[in-house]
Parts: sequence; structure tokens; C-alpha cells
Amino acid sequence: MQWTDIDLPPQIPLDIHLRLQRESVARHSCDPARHARLGDILFQLAKYGDAVVAFEQAETLSPRTFRQFEKLARCYTWLNRSDAACQVCERGNDVIPNCAGLHTLHGIALRALGHETQACAAFLEAVALTCDAFEAATCLLSPLAADPDGTRLLALCEDLPSAYTNSTVVRGYRAIALSRVGRLDEARNLVDLERYPTRTAFEPPTEFGGIERFNTLLADEILRNPGLRHTSTYGFCRTEQLAILGARAFPVLLKFLRSTIEDYIANFSQSGLDVILPPPPPRGFLYYAGNVVRAEEGHHAHLHKFGYISGVYHVSAPPDVAQGNDRSGALVLGNCGLADGYVACWGARDVKPVPGVATLFPSHIFHSVVPTRTEQPRIAIPFDLCAAQVVEKSVPIVSGMEEANNLSA
Repeated sequence: MQWTDIDLPPQIPLDIHLRLQRESVARHSCDPARHARLGDILFQLAKYGDAVVAFEQAETLSPRTFRQFEKLARCYTWLNRSDAACQVCERGNDVIPNCAGLHTLHGIALRALGHETQACAAFLEAVALTCDAFEAATCLLSPLAADPDGTRLLALCEDLPSAYTNSTVVRGYRAIALSRVGRLDEARNLVDLERYPTRTAFEPPTEFGGIERFNTLLADEILRNPGLRHTSTYGFCRTEQLAILGARAFPVLLKFLRSTIEDYIANFSQSGLDVILPPPPPRGFLYYAGNVVRAEEGHHAHLHKFGYISGVYHVSAPPDVAQGNDRSGALVLGNCGLADGYVACWGARDVKPVPGVATLFPSHIFHSVVPTRTEQPRIAIPFDLCAAQVVEKSVPIVSGMEEANNLSA
């Protein structure tokens, strides 16, 4: 497999890009492209209100060339302004009529406004337009997962376009449906919490002085990361920009994560995943983030809809969490988080957050994080192997010294 991100230059912290882009906009206030670029940076920083202002200004200055409807609509969605999101999608559909992302966001906004039939029509339009509208597919499938019958969920999994048949999203929800309808062996074959997950300890290079010192340095890089911020989307502090200039520990960990994924894939025949999963993507991209949770913060049950293989590297955990006998801070594999409290036939598996250990599993396995109930941080790096053609659509727009120099022009 070719790693398409392996030679990317270190990223300039987004706060620097933001400052430079604000200066650029101030000097060229009538340039719509500069306002749009400012909106892109603010979007990545989760400053959705400010991003709306920048995007709207870009559209006002040049309505014929504006194309960032999808990001603008998503900003309005996250700001709970569904009416405005619908209007943006309608404007965008006039300009870009076959954009699956816009149909998906239109459906999300319509659902929030109580228009379920129209919302489902928009989601179906999205999946019909492209083979990777996984957000739209999730929006169609997830409401049916709480139906005790399971028949409708299974039927929808089978009725989606053939390109989705063995996608991560459909595998995850088909497993729930199979469990619901009593086809237990098939369900357990998709989600085997003993055979499929694996755990690998990291041994850093000797110059770091051991795993404890390495993790201390890595934790400091994450806690001091200028992109680390609390967002309502996740409910805890998170940064998606770890490979920044000046980082020493994370680039080393990145090599370990890639090699661990390659080893995991090489052992598919032993675990049986060669039968369950489609072939690995020929071109892969490693997506990652830094998560910091405290006290009552946790992570609801979810799957990584754009991933192929997912994992979590635990950087640090409060002593009571790492050594205790309760479930505090655990990574819970197999927990679907269904509103009716349904527990699927495969059950759940608690994984203690041991610093220095990476846990890998297929991306279609639902998982969650139990709150630590302590103010000491639990720091983890979730990561996904994604098909490059999927992830490259959302690669950060700013990286490298050359890009920073362009911003100052």
C-alpha cells in the first residue's frame, strides 16, 4: 500500500495562518478569494460564526465564483441555524446541482426542521450521486438501528447502491440488523471482539529515554498545541493538526502507527478479516487527532464511517484510571449506544487506556469512551487508515512554509 501522506511537510499552526490571512483580507478587502480562504481557516478552527461571516462576504463579493456552499451550510448546521443551512443548500444546488455533500447537508437541515420525508429523499439523492456519501448513508441507517424489529434496517442495507454493500458504514449497521433479527452467527462474524482487535506496545527510539518520557513529551505537544480547543461537536478538547512544525514526538509516533497498521493488515488471514473486509486501499492516508477528556467528558458510541482500519494510541491516563478496577476512562468496543438500551449479540469489551499502547480494530466496530470523572487529562490519539481518494477531499487546506508565505502576500 502506498501512503500518500508520508512526504507531506509539517503544518504551520492554524493560528498563524489565521493571523496572516486576516492581515491579507484587511489589505485586500474586496477580494472574494481571500475572504473565502479566511472562511476555510476559521472553519478548520471550529470558529463557525466567524466562518459564516467570511463565507457570506465572499459570496456577496462574487456570487458567480463562490463555491464553498458545503462548508457554509455545515457552519449553519453546527450553529443550529437549520433554516439558513437549507437556504445555502438551495443556492448551492443551483450552482453545483450534483454535489452529494450539499444534498447530505440539505437532508440534515431538513431533518432538524422536522421534514423527514424530504430529508430522506435528499440523503438518497446523495448516495445515488457518488460511491462515498458515507455521511448520507449513516443518516439513512442510524434512525433505524433503534427499531427492535431490525427488518427495515437490514432491507435498507441491502437496497443501497452496490458500491456501499461492503462499506464500513453498511457493515456496521448490517451487523446491528443481523443481531436484531436473530441471525446471530452472521452478526458475530462481522463483530468479533476477541479476534479482530489487537494491541501493540510502542518502543520509542532510545534518544527519547523510554516510553514514559516519550509520552510526557507527546502529551506536552498536544496540550500546548495551538489548535487544541473545546468544541460542541465533540464535547471535549480536540486538535486535528498534530504534525506541526516543531513537533518532535508525534512524527516518530506516526511512523509507528503506519507500520502497526501494515502489520495488522498482513495478519488478516489469521484473524479472519480477509473474509470480512474488502481488500486494503492501494493508496492510503492516515487521519488522526488529539483528544483530551476530563471529568464527565467522554465520547458517545460511533463508528469511523470514512475509515478502513481504526485505532487509538493512549498517550496518558490518570493513575486511578490506568490502574483501577472500574470502567473509568475505558475504550469500549462493540457498544452501539442505542437509545433503547439494546445490547448486540457480540456484547462489549472494555479496553483500559494503557499509555504507550495502540489498539487497532476494523472501522465498522462501534466504540465509545467512558468518562474518567477526574480533572486529570486522559489524552489519546485516534487514527484511521482511509482510502486516499476519500480523505484527500478534506485534507487541511494550509500546510508548509510555502503556503504561509503565500498568505502574507
